[in-house]
Amino acid sequence: MVPRNSTILDIFAGTASVGAYLKQDYNIISNDIQNYSQIIAKSLIESSSIELTEETHHMIVKLEKEYVQNKEKLIKLFPNTYDESNSFVDIKKGEWTDKIREDYLHFVNKFPAPSNEFETSSEELSLLKDLYFDGNKSTYLQTVFLFSETYFSLEQAMDIDSIRFAIDTVIDDEIIKSIFLSALIYAYSYCSSGTGHFAMFRDLKDVSSVEDTFIYRKKRVWEYFIKKVDQIIEYHRYIPSRTYKTVSYDFSELLDSPEIIGTSLIYADPPYSFVHYSRFYHAIESLVKYDYDIPKFKGRYRSDRHQSPFCQRTNVLDAFRSLFEGAKKINSHVLLSYSDTGMISLDEITTLLIEIGFQSKVEQIQYDHSTLGRKGHKNNTINEYLIRATL
Repeated sequence: MVPRNSTILDIFAGTASVGAYLKQDYNIISNDIQNYSQIIAKSLIESSSIELTEETHHMIVKLEKEYVQNKEKLIKLFPNTYDESNSFVDIKKGEWTDKIREDYLHFVNKFPAPSNEFETSSEELSLLKDLYFDGNKSTYLQTVFLFSETYFSLEQAMDIDSIRFAIDTVIDDEIIKSIFLSALIYAYSYCSSGTGHFAMFRDLKDVSSVEDTFIYRKKRVWEYFIKKVDQIIEYHRYIPSRTYKTVSYDFSELLDSPEIIGTSLIYADPPYSFVHYSRFYHAIESLVKYDYDIPKFKGRYRSDRHQSPFCQRTNVLDAFRSLFEGAKKINSHVLLSYSDTGMISLDEITTLLIEIGFQSKVEQIQYDHSTLGRKGHKNNTINEYLIRATL
């Protein structure tokens, strides 16, 4: 649709895979309203605007020192809780019984959470609550408070917080920091005992579900983190002939910004369904922001969780209108990825494009789409539309 060397705006970038794929041949602007997306885009796309030095490769030594320091503080603060948590992690598959499962649930229910109004009978966990609510960051403990014994064991949560502490302590450069934060996001996701997302942690209703959960509780966060740092650095390519920009705006705000003037193509992959995507990624958003937000509801969602108009039947048509009119205003083509299960029909989209002044061509691709645990099976077969809108 556009020649090489032109500028492509990935306006709902998510994990930035599209921009990372196209960065060799195009200038990229990567945008998503969620901050974790900007971090990933910086590490995979914007980092190609700089050369990595040997110091980047050897930064792990400095990080490990600070990581150990924070973790040791956490263990000293919560020694009994730490030992009890690890006693469950040490149980081998096949050794769990329903009685041990009940003992574990009793242990889990001691942790302060929205579901118990942040109350606890444990002296150590009462201290955890006080430190979190005071916003005390001399020792990092956000994940310990938010997600211990839900998505992570207590030790895994301590590791996550301690790596986060080390990154903030050792690294000043914004792009270099994004590489290490992206590696932590990876480790965070792969060690989580959720169901592929963070909408809700597992319901430990029987021994089998507990044993499945504890397979993940035995994973070592630091090892996954180091592995991903190496992979990102190995993937890195210095591309001085291109320009890259990563931003975090609401799409409608960005379309009114001078930052996107000169864009030749807007690639848009907006949400399809009534389920707001922020529900699946809120935990990663908290990891990146690290702002000690007070969680809400059983799922421990952020208080500022984004609600997309593309997920709201009463607002979706206006959202598409805003997208297409914004593209026309800067004289940009649009490549839209959408599903036949979306909140709006293909006919409504193409009619709107014609009304605004675009010509459109539609390609249809059938593929299996993950249900993210919402159905009794892993995938649904859906039709994906690729809509090319040209002026």
